[in-house]
Amino acid sequence: MSSSDALTTFDRATHLTTLHQAWDHVLDRASAPGIDRLSVQDFAANAAQRLERLAAALRKLHWRPRPARRVVLPDDPDRPIAVPTVRDRIVQRALALALGARYEPTLDAAAHAYRPGRGVHTALRAVER
Repeated sequence: MSSSDALTTFDRATHLTTLHQAWDHVLDRASAPGIDRLSVQDFAANAAQRLERLAAALRKLHWRPRPARRVVLPDDPDRPIAVPTVRDRIVQRALALALGARYEPTLDAAAHAYRPGRGVHTALRAVER
Protein backbone atom coordinates (compact mmCIF):
# COMPACT_ATOMS: atom_id res chain seq x y z
CA MET A 1 0.00 0.00 0.00
CA SER A 2 1.44 3.36 -0.93
CA SER A 3 1.53 6.28 1.49
CA SER A 4 -1.11 8.06 -0.61
CA ASP A 5 -3.45 5.06 -0.17
CA ALA A 6 -2.90 5.15 3.59
CA LEU A 7 -3.56 8.88 3.67
CA THR A 8 -6.73 8.41 1.65
CA THR A 9 -7.91 5.67 3.99
CA PHE A 10 -7.05 7.78 7.05
CA ASP A 11 -8.86 10.78 5.57
CA ARG A 12 -11.91 8.64 4.86
CA ALA A 13 -11.91 7.13 8.36
CA THR A 14 -11.65 10.52 10.06
CA HIS A 15 -14.06 12.37 7.78
CA LEU A 16 -17.15 13.68 9.54
CA THR A 17 -19.44 11.90 7.06
CA THR A 18 -17.84 8.54 7.88
CA LEU A 19 -18.07 9.26 11.60
CA HIS A 20 -21.79 10.05 11.19
CA GLN A 21 -22.29 6.74 9.35
CA ALA A 22 -20.40 4.96 12.10
CA TRP A 23 -22.49 6.74 14.74
CA ASP A 24 -25.71 5.64 13.01
CA HIS A 25 -24.47 2.04 13.20
CA VAL A 26 -23.59 2.36 16.90
CA LEU A 27 -26.91 4.07 17.63
CA ASP A 28 -28.85 1.24 15.95
CA ARG A 29 -27.07 -1.27 18.17
CA ALA A 30 -27.32 0.58 21.46
CA SER A 31 -25.62 -1.41 24.18
CA ALA A 32 -24.11 -0.95 27.61
CA PRO A 33 -21.87 2.03 28.35
CA GLY A 34 -18.11 1.63 28.42
CA ILE A 35 -15.66 2.43 31.19
CA ASP A 36 -16.56 6.14 31.01
CA ARG A 37 -20.22 5.24 31.78
CA LEU A 38 -21.40 7.38 28.84
CA SER A 39 -24.38 5.62 27.28
CA VAL A 40 -25.41 5.74 23.64
CA GLN A 41 -28.41 7.83 24.71
CA ASP A 42 -26.14 10.30 26.54
CA PHE A 43 -23.91 10.58 23.47
CA ALA A 44 -26.99 11.12 21.29
CA ALA A 45 -27.99 14.19 23.30
CA ASN A 46 -25.11 16.12 21.75
CA ALA A 47 -23.96 13.79 18.96
CA ALA A 48 -23.17 16.38 16.27
CA GLN A 49 -20.82 18.36 18.50
CA ARG A 50 -19.25 15.21 19.97
CA LEU A 51 -18.59 13.84 16.45
CA GLU A 52 -16.97 17.11 15.37
CA ARG A 53 -14.67 17.00 18.41
CA LEU A 54 -13.89 13.35 17.74
CA ALA A 55 -13.04 14.08 14.09
CA ALA A 56 -10.70 16.89 15.16
CA ALA A 57 -9.01 14.69 17.77
CA LEU A 58 -8.52 11.91 15.22
CA ARG A 59 -7.08 14.23 12.57
CA LYS A 60 -4.69 15.79 15.12
CA LEU A 61 -3.73 12.28 16.32
CA HIS A 62 -4.91 13.18 19.83
CA TRP A 63 -7.49 10.40 20.17
CA ARG A 64 -6.55 7.41 22.29
CA PRO A 65 -8.78 4.40 22.91
CA ARG A 66 -9.98 3.90 26.46
CA PRO A 67 -9.76 0.56 28.26
CA ALA A 68 -12.81 -1.60 27.72
CA ARG A 69 -15.16 -2.24 30.63
CA ARG A 70 -15.22 -5.88 31.68
CA VAL A 71 -18.72 -7.31 32.06
CA VAL A 72 -19.58 -10.77 33.34
CA LEU A 73 -22.90 -12.04 32.05
CA PRO A 74 -24.96 -13.99 34.59
CA ASP A 75 -25.68 -16.88 32.20
CA ASP A 76 -21.98 -17.36 31.28
CA PRO A 77 -19.72 -16.19 34.12
CA ASP A 78 -16.70 -17.98 32.64
CA ARG A 79 -16.72 -15.79 29.56
CA PRO A 80 -16.52 -12.08 30.39
CA ILE A 81 -17.02 -9.57 27.60
CA ALA A 82 -15.28 -6.25 27.02
CA VAL A 83 -17.46 -3.20 26.36
CA PRO A 84 -15.72 -0.31 24.59
CA THR A 85 -16.77 3.31 25.10
CA VAL A 86 -19.25 4.79 22.64
CA ARG A 87 -16.48 6.95 21.13
CA ASP A 88 -14.26 3.90 20.65
CA ARG A 89 -17.12 1.98 19.01
CA ILE A 90 -17.62 4.87 16.60
CA VAL A 91 -13.92 4.94 15.72
CA GLN A 92 -13.86 1.16 15.27
CA ARG A 93 -16.84 1.31 12.90
CA ALA A 94 -15.37 4.28 10.99
CA LEU A 95 -12.13 2.34 10.49
CA ALA A 96 -14.10 -0.70 9.32
CA LEU A 97 -16.01 1.46 6.82
CA ALA A 98 -12.84 3.10 5.48
CA LEU A 99 -10.87 -0.14 5.26
CA GLY A 100 -13.83 -1.98 3.74
CA ALA A 101 -14.18 0.68 1.04
CA ARG A 102 -10.47 0.36 0.32
CA TYR A 103 -10.11 -3.44 0.29
CA GLU A 104 -13.53 -4.90 -0.55
CA PRO A 105 -13.01 -4.43 -4.33
CA THR A 106 -9.73 -6.38 -4.16
CA LEU A 107 -11.07 -9.46 -2.37
CA ASP A 108 -11.55 -12.72 -4.23
CA ALA A 109 -15.10 -13.76 -5.06
CA ALA A 110 -14.54 -16.95 -3.04
CA ALA A 111 -13.96 -14.97 0.18
CA HIS A 112 -17.11 -14.83 2.31
CA ALA A 113 -16.05 -14.10 5.90
CA TYR A 114 -16.57 -10.62 7.39
CA ARG A 115 -17.91 -9.15 4.17
CA PRO A 116 -21.11 -7.17 3.65
CA GLY A 117 -23.86 -9.39 2.28
CA ARG A 118 -21.72 -12.51 2.61
CA GLY A 119 -21.15 -15.11 5.25
CA VAL A 120 -21.58 -18.78 6.06
CA HIS A 121 -24.80 -19.13 4.05
CA THR A 122 -23.36 -17.64 0.85
CA ALA A 123 -20.23 -19.78 1.26
CA LEU A 124 -22.37 -22.92 1.61
CA ARG A 125 -24.39 -22.01 -1.48
CA ALA A 126 -21.15 -21.49 -3.41
CA VAL A 127 -19.86 -24.92 -2.35
CA GLU A 128 -23.16 -26.58 -3.32
CA ARG A 129 -22.88 -25.17 -6.85
